[in-house]
Amino acid sequence: MKLPVPLLSLAVAGLAAMPAWCEGARMMLDCTAVTSCTQTGTCNEASRPYAITIAPQDIDVDGAGSYAITISETSHDAKGFARTGPFHWQVGDYGLHTLTLTGEATALMIRQDTTPNGTVAPRADIDFLQCEVTF
Repeated sequence: MKLPVPLLSLAVAGLAAMPAWCEGARMMLDCTAVTSCTQTGTCNEASRPYAITIAPQDIDVDGAGSYAITISETSHDAKGFARTGPFHWQVGDYGLHTLTLTGEATALMIRQDTTPNGTVAPRADIDFLQCEVTF
């Protein structure tokens, strides 16, 4: 089938405008936590490395759906609301983690411990990340 030149031009322009990151593609983040905060707002400088791979598994056109999140060689099944997050997953029975890309080279990692111990409220740590992103 031959497309008329104007229609072919529109098709090519549409392909060029597609996002580089589609279902099946992976996004790798080489990050360092530069600041770490507690749920009470106490913050300290940090230098903890994070090697993160975000791989879409079953997502819709907006990027919502299931993802595989790998952090330092440990993979987790996650849910994402868009291609830039937030991504949510559970670690063990009581660990809830959230990763959100906040800019071209920044992200937030929230680690919550919801262990029901009866005397101490659940706690959370928030890491501010600087990242190099590759596809």
